Amino acid sequence: MDDFVNALAQDLNQYEPRPLGRRQHFAVLLPLVRVNDQWSILYEVRAAHISQPGETSFPGGAIEPGECPSDAAIREAVEELNVAREDIVIIGEMDFVVTETALIYCFVGIITGKTPLTLEPNPDEVEEVYALPLSWLCSHPPKYYETGLQATYSDDFPTARLPGGENYKWKRRNHVVGFYDMTDSGYNLWGLTARMTDRFIDFIQEKDIYHCVDCLAP
Repeated sequence: MDDFVNALAQDLNQYEPRPLGRRQHFAVLLPLVRVNDQWSILYEVRAAHISQPGETSFPGGAIEPGECPSDAAIREAVEELNVAREDIVIIGEMDFVVTETALIYCFVGIITGKTPLTLEPNPDEVEEVYALPLSWLCSHPPKYYETGLQATYSDDFPTARLPGGENYKWKRRNHVVGFYDMTDSGYNLWGLTARMTDRFIDFIQEKDIYHCVDCLAP
């Protein structure tokens, strides 16, 4: 092989592939708390005056320049839940989410010494918090629904360069959205937060550790 190929092969072997496209990076914390001697997942209800008001979410936000994802998740949780950094213990990382515009890391952490009743979340960002026992989540999986995404054009999109112009047949892109059945609770757990929750529950069941947790004993 010539010098170009040798140099290219060397650089590719040292290169870490990443998703194509312009994506903002975010990190969230999937917080575990003890409630009535049961391990539970803590959720936030977003404040009415911020984006996505009233939505259930995990603590989290954009990763700042030079910041590692786990530090971003902790920083956002400290700001939103009004807890000390020492109150959060990261125990691992779950699967991340990749969309057209975002990459979202998910870290599992323990909130020590706090319960939903003793937390005083930041009212600028959080309306309230609530918790769902792992035992309930294990026995109440979400239901997934399918929706189609339709292409729309910006004013300067070069539709004339498409085969068929504006009549170009874009491939239908199906989007699956999960909802937990919580009608009686007054809360609505759905979307990415529901998907991350469901994946975490799948994980502890796949690894055959859920029955080892005292809160999940029948």
